[in-house]
Amino acid sequence: MRGDRLPELRTTERELTMRLAFRESDRQSVEDLARVPVMLPDGSRTDLGAVAEFVVMPSDREIQRLNRLTTVVINANIAEGSTMDEVRKRVEPVMEAYALPAGYTWKFGRGFEENDKAIQTMAQNMLLAVVLIFLVMASLFESALYPLSIITSIVFAIVGSIWFLTLTGTTITMMAMIGFMVLMGVVVNIGIVLIAHVIDLRHAGLPRHQAILQAGRDRLRPIMMTTLTTLLGLLPLAIGDAQVGGGGEGPAYHPMARAIMGGLAFSAVVSLIIVPMFYVWFDDLNLWRKRVFTRALPAVDVPPSGSPQAEPGT
Repeated sequence: MRGDRLPELRTTERELTMRLAFRESDRQSVEDLARVPVMLPDGSRTDLGAVAEFVVMPSDREIQRLNRLTTVVINANIAEGSTMDEVRKRVEPVMEAYALPAGYTWKFGRGFEENDKAIQTMAQNMLLAVVLIFLVMASLFESALYPLSIITSIVFAIVGSIWFLTLTGTTITMMAMIGFMVLMGVVVNIGIVLIAHVIDLRHAGLPRHQAILQAGRDRLRPIMMTTLTTLLGLLPLAIGDAQVGGGGEGPAYHPMARAIMGGLAFSAVVSLIIVPMFYVWFDDLNLWRKRVFTRALPAVDVPPSGSPQAEPGT
């Protein structure tokens, strides 16, 4: 009722302070409110000031609604070193134990909803990345089975990342999931150089078992060199406290670096054993498929040598 201050009006000569308010004739005071008549139970009338006490105090300037429901939003900043999942686990028991009046409910706000949506989107992106990696390898290997043995290295890389994050006490944040995405494109290189060399050796005439052993010996040094250089390059980022944007407000980089380091190190060791094993299984499956389709083909009668051929049209 006292009016609302507006932006200043700037003219060529001076600046005027602007305020929007009721006219004097339209304004009412607390005394006017106290003189409002009230009907009593016995049928008589009295003034509102006789049965009420008026106190002037600050109040909300607006009513917030969410999904057509009157809403009170409580905002808070997450402490440094905490994550939204940790905050959720601490807030949820407190709110569940709080007795709300009938008709009142509570839920986590937009920040948590956006975080959940971001995690869901990241999971979809990871699935799409696996599909695209598989399509590229299937087109290069001209087979749909052999790339599956390389795709298995992604699974073990993710397992290694989670183990390493657990050992270092690092929470799986959005930056860690970005590390998973980067890891998926890196670890397949180990399987590609290994399986591609196995296939080349088999085309050169080596048996499958000898080709796998020879490929492991030939590719061991390049795989270890690539892995060690990547781990050493990520080490400063993994042990540092650098954050996105600086200033201590953005998410930290170290979960991403640790996720890549743990998954890459674990995958480099396991892929030399697991990937060839899956390659043998899928190669046996491919041989079985060829035998089944060969038996299923109809037999073609070939006339013996020297027998008369049927003339066309007879």
